[in-house]
Amino acid sequence: MALEIIIIDDDKVFVWLQEKLVKKSQLHATPHCFLNAKDALNFIDDNLSPNSQYLILLDINMPIMNGWDFLDSIQQKPYTSQIDIIMLSSSIESSDKERARNYSLVKEYLEKPLTLELCKKLKQTL
Repeated sequence: MALEIIIIDDDKVFVWLQEKLVKKSQLHATPHCFLNAKDALNFIDDNLSPNSQYLILLDINMPIMNGWDFLDSIQQKPYTSQIDIIMLSSSIESSDKERARNYSLVKEYLEKPLTLELCKKLKQTL
């Protein structure tokens, strides 16, 4: 299966940083970046193939569709077995971390910022 990386964050600086780190760590050469979760969900709906596997780096607090709404929407899709999500948020609230654990698609909850070391760790575990 071909692994695709999707970065979803409304902060352009964080998206730029995450994209650079994903490329530098060789986790993926061309991650798909979105400034809102609704556009990312539409992209997945339109582009997912039977041979695709997606790793999504998902922020929580965003306009249009927040991370929780994205999770609620995507877990209703027929392709959930092709999706893994890492919550990547500036929130250090234990309630957010606990809530993330309630979603089977969420593999980890990480606090921003993403680092090169974390990308390399992800590459080894995928």
